[in-house]
Amino acid sequence: MDMWTGIGDLYFDFSKAYIPNKETKIKLRGYIADIHMKLPENVAYKIHASVKIGEATVFNQKGHGPIGGPVTYISDDYEAAAKKIDIFMDYKIGDITVNYV
Repeated sequence: MDMWTGIGDLYFDFSKAYIPNKETKIKLRGYIADIHMKLPENVAYKIHASVKIGEATVFNQKGHGPIGGPVTYISDDYEAAAKKIDIFMDYKIGDITVNYV
C-alpha cells in the first residue's frame, strides 16, 4: 500500500488482518494527519515514523518535532521472520501512534 494524504485522520487496525508469509510494505505520506495504528504482536516489524511538527510514538519509543528525529523500530527477529511488515510514515504536521493489540 502506498498512500498520500493532504489532510486527514487515519485509523488502521491490523489485529485481525490476514498477514501473508512475506514482507508487506506500507508507505504513508502527506501534510497533516493524526494516525492511529494497531498491530498484532505475532508479526515482525520495521517501522519508520517521522513528523516535522508533532509527535511520533511507536510502541514505547517517542520522537518529537520540529527538531526531534524520527522514530525507527525494528523487531529483533525481523530478518528471519516469515511474516513481516515494513511501515514507512512521513508527515509534516500531526501525531502518529502505533500500538500492539
